[in-house]
Amino acid sequence: MLGRWLGPLAVLVTVCLVNQAPVTAQEHDPQSPSGEHEETAGEPGEGHHHKNHVAVFVGSTEAEEHHGEKGDPDFTIGFDYERRLNSWFGAGALVDLVVEGKREYLVGPLFILHAGKSAKFFAAPCYQKVHETGHHDFVFRTGFSWDFHLGEKYTIFPAVYYDFAEEQDFLVLGLGFGRGF
Repeated sequence: MLGRWLGPLAVLVTVCLVNQAPVTAQEHDPQSPSGEHEETAGEPGEGHHHKNHVAVFVGSTEAEEHHGEKGDPDFTIGFDYERRLNSWFGAGALVDLVVEGKREYLVGPLFILHAGKSAKFFAAPCYQKVHETGHHDFVFRTGFSWDFHLGEKYTIFPAVYYDFAEEQDFLVLGLGFGRGF
């Protein structure tokens, strides 16, 4: 099933990398040891970003239709942390809890590709466990969000994630609120 997404994913990554060329060609801060433009209090520069970002996510998880059955959406809350490694790539961790319906949780490392100032593409190999049955699965999450910046530290973002699981795939939609530091 993942094979049908590899072509579009490759095109998406290529577009993102090409889109980053103007950002990486910016003038570097000579006083920064890494050569990147670092954030300074009250002086965000072009290409400004925080090294750390935490977010809370509220939304719904819906099982994709399999064998003629479609599940009802379940209330979901999530938390994630990202450490920016450079202007276009970050890594961190995520935890999602489905608190309605079959009660499950999802945990795993998170990899984020930044395309410009607002677009983020996600990939996360995760562990999923369903509370009632004790059933657990490997899940591969892909996703996209668009950050709306509220001042220098805060963001609000709509997000869509798609979880590829062994038995059933899931669509996760919602809204997140984050803080950079």
